Amino acid sequence: MICTNCGKENVDTAVYCESCGTQLTPAAPAAPAPEVGATTVLDANATVYSAPQTQYAPPQPQYVPPQPQYIPPQPQATPYNNYAPVATPATPEIPPEYKPLSGWAYLGWQLVFAIPLVGFILLIVFACGGTRNINLRNFARSYFCAMLVGLILGVIIMILGLVFGASLAVMLEEIMYTMG
Repeated sequence: MICTNCGKENVDTAVYCESCGTQLTPAAPAAPAPEVGATTVLDANATVYSAPQTQYAPPQPQYVPPQPQYIPPQPQATPYNNYAPVATPATPEIPPEYKPLSGWAYLGWQLVFAIPLVGFILLIVFACGGTRNINLRNFARSYFCAMLVGLILGVIIMILGLVFGASLAVMLEEIMYTMG
């Protein structure tokens, strides 16, 4: 049986359309076709009856809640059956002036900068731009700043030690003088 609303073909025993939910009506049997060459003659006395005229109202579609459809699970491809090597994206080439220093490079440069005279000269040269590597230049500048902070703190501690040491020596002299 074909739905008059959406055109979907349904089972002959269906009451409602499986697709749109419209009520299905069975098709009326077709009137037999007149034979070719046959004529219909009506008597003048024959009374012709007509069926009472009723207006045809198309059937209203009734709401049928949608039925959940079962979708069978799709088999997952295992990595063993469908293995295709994936091309890894190429890492962008870092310019030489931005190459990072490794942890061992930082330790090595710290040991070189700790050499009393040669290390200090290299530290000044690298901190003032004597290298193209920006990371090494920044490390030399930070090492130089740390060295300056240490030098300033050392001078302050030495001055405080001399001031307090001199005053301590004067106090000890007075104590020794009064005792004896």
